[in-house]
Amino acid sequence: MTDPTSPPTPPAPPAPAPPQQAPAQPPAAPGAAPLDRDQVTGAAARAGIGYAAALCGGIVATVVGTLTSWGGSGSDGGLGGGASNLAAPFVLASTGLFGTLDVSGSGDGAGGGLTLVVTPLWLTLLAFAGVWGWSLWRPVRVTSVRDAWTTSLVTGGVLGVGAAILAAVFRVSASDESGGASIHANPFLTLLGGLVIGTLGAAAGAATRTVAGRPHLDLRRLGLPLHPALRRATVAAALGYGAAGVLVALGALVWLAAEQGVGAALLVGSLLGVNVAALGLGLGGFGGLELSGSMFGSGGSATGSLFSDGTPGLLWLLFLAVLAGTAATAVLLARHVAPGHWRSAWATPTVLAVGSLATTLLAGGRATVHVDALVSVSGSGHAILAPWTFVVAALWGGLAEVLARTIVPALASGRPSGADADAAGAAPRLPVSRRAAVITLASAGGLVLVVGGAVVARNVVNGAAHGPEHVALAYVEALRDGKPSTAFAVADPDLEKDRRALLTDAVYGKVADRPSSVRVRHVDVDGDSAAVTVAFDVGGTKTTQTLSLHKEGHEDVVFDHWVLDAPDVPSVSLDLGQVVASGDAGAGDDAAANPVTILVDGHKTQVDPDDPRLALLPGRWTVTLPDAGPYLAASTVTYLVTGDEGRDTGFGSGSREDRTLTYTVTDAALREAEKQESARLDVCFASTEAEPDGCPNDAFVWADDAQDGHWLVATKPSVTASASEWEPGRITVESTGGEASYAYTLPKSEEHYRTKTEHKTWQATSLDDRATYTVVDGKVVPVDEY
Repeated sequence: MTDPTSPPTPPAPPAPAPPQQAPAQPPAAPGAAPLDRDQVTGAAARAGIGYAAALCGGIVATVVGTLTSWGGSGSDGGLGGGASNLAAPFVLASTGLFGTLDVSGSGDGAGGGLTLVVTPLWLTLLAFAGVWGWSLWRPVRVTSVRDAWTTSLVTGGVLGVGAAILAAVFRVSASDESGGASIHANPFLTLLGGLVIGTLGAAAGAATRTVAGRPHLDLRRLGLPLHPALRRATVAAALGYGAAGVLVALGALVWLAAEQGVGAALLVGSLLGVNVAALGLGLGGFGGLELSGSMFGSGGSATGSLFSDGTPGLLWLLFLAVLAGTAATAVLLARHVAPGHWRSAWATPTVLAVGSLATTLLAGGRATVHVDALVSVSGSGHAILAPWTFVVAALWGGLAEVLARTIVPALASGRPSGADADAAGAAPRLPVSRRAAVITLASAGGLVLVVGGAVVARNVVNGAAHGPEHVALAYVEALRDGKPSTAFAVADPDLEKDRRALLTDAVYGKVADRPSSVRVRHVDVDGDSAAVTVAFDVGGTKTTQTLSLHKEGHEDVVFDHWVLDAPDVPSVSLDLGQVVASGDAGAGDDAAANPVTILVDGHKTQVDPDDPRLALLPGRWTVTLPDAGPYLAASTVTYLVTGDEGRDTGFGSGSREDRTLTYTVTDAALREAEKQESARLDVCFASTEAEPDGCPNDAFVWADDAQDGHWLVATKPSVTASASEWEPGRITVESTGGEASYAYTLPKSEEHYRTKTEHKTWQATSLDDRATYTVVDGKVVPVDEY
């Protein structure tokens, strides 16, 4: 039997078979002595090193997250005085030991909780490697199988208990005046995870022995004889697919850095890099990614794969990574198997199937949520590798076994460097000529490259240049450039002709704060339909617009042809106040049906006062009224039209009054109204009548033969005009502080029993008065309110 870690033997001349080593016989268990102090101390040290390794990983993730503005400042840790960044590494280390994240919070009369099951496998591997590595540095003294397992269980117990205590102590919390939230790892699950990881790591250390200066895992020391074929397959698959996983993780992080920034990529890589690699290999091997969710008692699920509609072309690079991993595994297997002998070909499929099931259990994420507010709401969801993926993984393992027994040895030298354990004394090897292998491999490889390359190239090009997001981007980028005509050539909105007056290149090209920083935020493809959410900035405000598309045939025969559905154009509602006719203030209800002329960014247009809405594209629009002469000033309103959230809403600056389009009277109008009112009062004071019509001065004279009546103004009233607070365009003129009396003569009259002429004066009368004026056709005119 050849050790999987031993160097290959040159094929010629044949080397004599190495002497068989006698299987290591572990000492008998029944008489094993109890653990001594050194063994217990060593177990505690291994557990401490394992937790410290996971904690270091948590510290790195916390530092990266802090540098990328992740986490909060000023939040208190569970110890009551440390910052959240002190507690965060301990919480993350606990999740690496299979502890679930429990989030609870309350505020504004509502409360709830979230349980998140996401195991950062990178931290899990650090904990395992820490225990195993310390066991290699300080070898475990094993006297029996029972002794090996006992020390391993003690290590796991110490790690689990210690990690559980720290999980209970440290938590990330934050609070403000509206409420608070707390995040911590589940101590019980952390205890179980630490027990498992610590036990397995210590057991691996106890089973590791050194052969020719290199570590060698001998599970017989644990009483677990492992079939040589499984051992070879495990090593080959771990190395081959491990290298492929590194490529997948690096590629994913590069893509994430390009899309979300280097900080986000570093944060994800420091926590979930291994998870991403495992899920990526499963998806690239034609497996599935299962997504499900439920809320309010209903929900759904979907499984995506490389063959799903709308799969980005770049994801097909995962398929190439799986091919590379399979080839590398086959090369490593070929060192120890004989061509044509298949009795151990079950090993690699078994290893990959088990690994796929483990990935399904550990690499994905699950969540449950519960909220208590006016009503109680609960839901759950998960994103995991589809359970049936293990079948596909087994097929890839079978392909690696086939390549290891046929193509790889023939290309190398026609024979392997070692013999398969089941090949010794077996039937003669099947002849595999080098020339036939080259021809077969070239033909098969060429076919695979042509077909696979065509499929990959088609999907890459289709996703990179013909996806729905490119059509959506073309529309919004045309708006960014101030070219509605170009945008409407992509998709014409469903608008009447009279509502398009402001949607021309000449008008929109001069609008300020058009969309900038245009980028695709989300693409949702469902069969032949798609929804693309495009994010952009408008005047410093971040906004989005969701565009719908449908698939119509193909471009250049093979590429999808996406067509943008008629896009919505934001509709801004105007508040016209008292303006009911073009240029008229206070013209009366008869003018209500007349269109109102307004100026939008200097361009005249008309709106229906019964439906005062404008179709405006994203940007900053200035709306005002036409010049109405020196006696009226038009208000100006600025509308910042955004994306989806700007539908059917006008966003003006300031209060509601500031957003009303109306005319207000000028100071010149007020002075003119005061002048006209003073002149009217002068006419009243010059009257000879005791009760002149429409005047504030009136007197009661009972005699019908009074003569020579005239008014004596003791104090002339003060006339003050002001704009009406409730009716824009109206002027209220008040006369105050005046006083006058009425003088008249009663002649001598026998009829009225007067024996002589009498001169009378009616008592002093207040001249306080109020009059209303308005502006019509550019003139200040009085309003008859009776």
